[in-house]
Amino acid sequence: MGVLQAARGGTLLLPLLVISLTLLVLVPLQPVRASTPIPGTSIVFDAASTPSPPGCPSCSSISWSHTVGVGSNGILIVSLSFTGTPLPTSVKFGGMALAPLGNHVANGIHVGLWSLAVGSGASGMITVMFSASTDFLVGGSVSYFNVGATGTPSSNDGTGTSATDLVSASSGDVVVDTLGAETASSLTVSVTGSGQTQRWNSGPICFGTPCFVGGGSDKPASGPSVMMSWSISTGSDWSLIGVPLVPATTGPPIPEYPLGLSIFVIFMIIAYGLVKRRTRNPKDT
Repeated sequence: MGVLQAARGGTLLLPLLVISLTLLVLVPLQPVRASTPIPGTSIVFDAASTPSPPGCPSCSSISWSHTVGVGSNGILIVSLSFTGTPLPTSVKFGGMALAPLGNHVANGIHVGLWSLAVGSGASGMITVMFSASTDFLVGGSVSYFNVGATGTPSSNDGTGTSATDLVSASSGDVVVDTLGAETASSLTVSVTGSGQTQRWNSGPICFGTPCFVGGGSDKPASGPSVMMSWSISTGSDWSLIGVPLVPATTGPPIPEYPLGLSIFVIFMIIAYGLVKRRTRNPKDT
């Protein structure tokens, strides 16, 4: 009789076990614990470089050198501001192609960002090639350490003496941007956002009547968004794009299953209780 009761209990336990395991796997609302930043580290600015001269009024290529310092999890950001042509056919550092992070065009003004993971002490030429000459072309490069990833770019454009772009970010991120502005007379630009640091500025480049200027900056994030702001000396058409850099972390996200696991445990306790009850009370069977 005892063997038969145990068998009946096992027969009941099996479907409950299957249900529990199914719920453990399929139950929604399973949060994923994000990787945690490496203790004691934050994104660190390394170096900024620009061409000399800072740009050209009509050309199909531009190049300059950049040297990375000493650190880990390095990234190189190349930012370009230009008019008159499609996107560049190639953006390279020491012969290695950079990946596009985002670009934006409005009123004929293109702004774009490209990135490449770089090792400590890397050095080489940045070369940008177009399929045809641009009316204006300026650029700059910035390197950072302790960067694990890049976020979603944000862009904006308009006309006037103030350029702004609200970029979604998280605390600990650093937003990198680039601006392009064009008008019929000479102009200058400067950053105005609190905590925002200008990393490069081409100064005015004129080609007959129109003049163009580009610049790049960065700003640490302390909340869910970062406002990037520039002042333009003369009312101009402008385009602005920014992207957040995300700090390096200890590893990939680690999944957790608190809800599914709780249900699994509850079902197993119920199953155990039913099996014990059937074993002790044969009349219930």
